[in-house]
Amino acid sequence: MKRKLKRIVFILRKENYQALIAEIRDGVSNLESVMTFNTDLEPERKKRSRDRILRLMRGISDSLYRALRSAVTCACPAAHDFGLKLLSQPPPVIPEDDDDDIAAKVEFLVAMSYTTCDHSQDDNGCSQACITAKDWRGLSIKSTRTSTQSVAVSLVSRPKRAVRFSSSSHTVIDTNTSSVTADNRSATAIATFNRTPLCTLEPLNIDHLPTKHRTFEIFPTNIFGDTGDWTLVPLRDILNGHDANSMSRCTSSSYRDRLGLAQTIAWSLLQLESTTWFSGHLTSDRIFLAERNGVVLFAQAFVLKELPESSAPDVVSATTTSGKHSTLFALGVIRIELVLGRTISEHRLPEADTLGFTRHADRENMEERALKSLDQVNTAGGHNYASAVRRCLQCEYYHAGMQIDSQGFQREVSIVVDKLEAGMREIVS
Repeated sequence: MKRKLKRIVFILRKENYQALIAEIRDGVSNLESVMTFNTDLEPERKKRSRDRILRLMRGISDSLYRALRSAVTCACPAAHDFGLKLLSQPPPVIPEDDDDDIAAKVEFLVAMSYTTCDHSQDDNGCSQACITAKDWRGLSIKSTRTSTQSVAVSLVSRPKRAVRFSSSSHTVIDTNTSSVTADNRSATAIATFNRTPLCTLEPLNIDHLPTKHRTFEIFPTNIFGDTGDWTLVPLRDILNGHDANSMSRCTSSSYRDRLGLAQTIAWSLLQLESTTWFSGHLTSDRIFLAERNGVVLFAQAFVLKELPESSAPDVVSATTTSGKHSTLFALGVIRIELVLGRTISEHRLPEADTLGFTRHADRENMEERALKSLDQVNTAGGHNYASAVRRCLQCEYYHAGMQIDSQGFQREVSIVVDKLEAGMREIVS
């Protein structure tokens, strides 16, 4: 026994394993370095992933608008309002997802208005004067994968531009292109069921709205549940309105709801700015909230477009030469109005120039009122909220020519969103 013990001690002598111990130590050190390096790179990876998603979302949002515009072919006495629900966060993705995978994960919720009148459906005498009510219905819209095979067949069989009507029960308008890299700014096909316009679809019908490179499926849905009448109200009207107790309809809501709305608007600015949905600068007139049975739903924010278009859509440049009175300044103004529960301006100004100002004095007035409100914002909203607002208002970093796709613009909006998220975490904790 004693002999075996000595043998074990000899085998386990430390100097016999110095090389192995050193190798293990080096391996552990290398793993720690890799983990540290990976942790340091994580914010940059997230930023690249988010930028990719936002660029894709802007393209999909524009395609969706063009598809809806081409689908509204009805002869209704009044135009339809289409409200696109604003997203509070981009969809979750993994690095292996391609663009079609990401697009398929995005569900667009759209509120569509329609009117009722005194005439029957077959009566051609319907006019604006006989409209008796304006109601809303919900639509769930998702992008589907593009079939490359069908595109190839289309290019070979009909290489020239043409219009063809199918003989089936579906109505198809198909315009072909001679190149798969052609501009996709116009919707090229619509398929509806039984020759029925989009606005009169029954709940069980599904509509496909293909463009040259993207196809959407539409499903009727109940956005706010099965019961209760609902409508969309401009944020400005909510800020200026009062409830039965003479309290502001905005301040009577919880601070968490208003902070969540501010965060949603910031994300939507990155997603929709310079697209057809934001055909103008960001103001409380352009943001709509859902109202059901007299209750304002701050988690349900929309941006509205009217279809068919009454006039040519506004062409909005992604740049501005207005200095501080930029898109970011407008975002700061909306945040002030949300936390204070009232509009900054005492009256509506005619829309001309950025933020609707017509004179230099008006611009200076708004800036002065906004900066004077910062102390109240800090008291009502807390440090993180006030810091986010101040960063929007005091945008010294902003210069003429900055693009929505530029890293500078996206970085500044992302910093603002991060500060709002920090404020939200404080509330939750």
